Amino acid sequence: MIERRKHVRVRCNQPVRFRDLGQTASMNFSETCALDISEGGIRFRADRFVPLNNKLLIEMSFGGGERPVKMVAKPAWTKAASGFYECEIGASFLDMAAEDRLLVRNYVARQFGIPANMV
Repeated sequence: MIERRKHVRVRCNQPVRFRDLGQTASMNFSETCALDISEGGIRFRADRFVPLNNKLLIEMSFGGGERPVKMVAKPAWTKAASGFYECEIGASFLDMAAEDRLLVRNYVARQFGIPANMV
């Protein structure tokens, strides 16, 4: 299998809130946990199906008193999940403030125990 990711991805179990910005957009956030993250995207489980053409507003906290990171993402793939969760979503980040991108990069680097400039 050929690795297509441009960024290092790490497993995580951090709180995530997301809401759909698509045509069926809801003003309510759904809460879940991230399964993994990189500077380019995130994987998480959702309690409902999200179409691939929709955009999501995602808020994520890394703990340690840091403010939540906000990003706009687009699902790259979805697959059915079991139990409470209806699907698993792999989403690519479309838009994120430079400060938020730096917080994600620093989190990934901490998980690997390397300097952020090496991620």
